[in-house]
Amino acid sequence: MQTQDFFGQLPYPPDQKKPKLMRKEDRKVFIFSPEVPQQSNSVEVVVSTDQLHAGMMEMGPGATWHFVDEHLGDEVYFLLSGNLTELECNSGDCRETNAGEMLYIPMGCKHKGYNFSEESQIIFWAIAPDMWPEETDQTFAHKDIRQYKNGEDHYDLNNVDEKDAGLRKSFRLIMRDVNQLGNFPVPGPEAREEPIFYYVMNDQNCLTTIHGLEHPMRLRFFVSNDFMEAGEYYLPAGGVGSRISEVFEHEGDTALYGLEGKTTIFLPDDPAYSYNMEEGDIMYLPGSTKYQFINYTAHPLKGYFVHAVPVK
Repeated sequence: MQTQDFFGQLPYPPDQKKPKLMRKEDRKVFIFSPEVPQQSNSVEVVVSTDQLHAGMMEMGPGATWHFVDEHLGDEVYFLLSGNLTELECNSGDCRETNAGEMLYIPMGCKHKGYNFSEESQIIFWAIAPDMWPEETDQTFAHKDIRQYKNGEDHYDLNNVDEKDAGLRKSFRLIMRDVNQLGNFPVPGPEAREEPIFYYVMNDQNCLTTIHGLEHPMRLRFFVSNDFMEAGEYYLPAGGVGSRISEVFEHEGDTALYGLEGKTTIFLPDDPAYSYNMEEGDIMYLPGSTKYQFINYTAHPLKGYFVHAVPVK
């Protein structure tokens, strides 16, 4: 499959970046993969810059995609509905992710997803820093996919002993605090070493912290490494006046997904422009943009965030 001409240009070319609220009509649609449409899924690209790519993906009950997928960056899946079963085709690691959870897919992971549920599988996905090469490799033979074969597995995992290949990398769950930011759930380079494994993240194993002392809100980090930060924001309602967060600013590009409630995005350096991010909308913010969340509603706001970490 060849790359699309809008890759790296959404919502604007790299030299013309500015904030933009992306509605459903702004999404670019293609199927993965058009060579085998009967075994494909619907992909919507909403953000695609020189640092960050993000969008939506939908797959019906019982479906899978035909080709083994692999990216030039780390990927995260925020599962909005349904059930996802994801197979790492080299290591044989197979993980289930349910609605409300996130799957971390390190760079180099040869992955293939399945929907064994009875409802549509809807995912908010993000990749940093790069998505695909100019033409994707579709030569991974199905016979080499490491799965159940009547109790036998003769696949040679790069000369790694079976007992070693089955050892999951250290998952640092005992001490979870802000000192681990940048290396969570494992350091990025370690996560990308063979054999590669998945990490299913949720409210039980995430890194939770507070942003702001005067105007506190909760942040849950599912991934924080040298390529990206990804997680969930939660801004409660109530307080003196409208509930507002303190200022955020990130070096890399940001994509926000509105999950629950109408989130107002305020830009303190450009107060003439504010954006109401409805449920299902995606907000794009270039690197170094200062922004705040405002809750004008009577209910808490919840959404997902992904920040690219520029590669030095």
